[in-house]
Amino acid sequence: MGIKSFTQSQKISRGRAAARVLACALTLAVAGVFSARAQDDPVVATVNTEKIYQSEVFTRLQRLKAQDFILKPKPLTMRPDSAGSVVLGSIINEHIIIQLARQESVMPTEAEVQAQLAPILEQAPVKKMLDARLITAGQLAYDIRVQDARRNLEKKIGGRAAAEKRMGAFRKSSQITIALPGYDALSNSPK
Repeated sequence: MGIKSFTQSQKISRGRAAARVLACALTLAVAGVFSARAQDDPVVATVNTEKIYQSEVFTRLQRLKAQDFILKPKPLTMRPDSAGSVVLGSIINEHIIIQLARQESVMPTEAEVQAQLAPILEQAPVKKMLDARLITAGQLAYDIRVQDARRNLEKKIGGRAAAEKRMGAFRKSSQITIALPGYDALSNSPK
């Protein structure tokens, strides 16, 4: 029994050591990915301390639809902004929603997001889009996370209008920088 117990504890120690080595390796790999990303994928904007990368804007541009330019359906009122301006503005707004939801402690949990995502991933049209690489499960999860964060804010703050007002105030108090040359020229809106 003594030898067996010693062998089992050695195996457990080796397992823990291997897990530590793997965790360190993953940490170093992730750090390498982030530093490589920063070099190859420029930051185009920041919202407080969160960075928005050029690849995120390009990926979102590929998902842009005509409906993203509609401000009001009746009478039909369209955004005067360029596609790049619409996309970057949308991403910045999503960061504002997520940051405010974190501040208000109403961020949806990963389990809640995954519970909503699972049945969506089983839908035939979604499977086709995934197979064609038009969208990823990660993008769908992100969309769910943002929508739920917004809904949770509306519930906590007291409805859509109150949440919009609070998000507007949070946005005004946020430090937002845009590092795109000529960004003002991308938008027809006065800055």
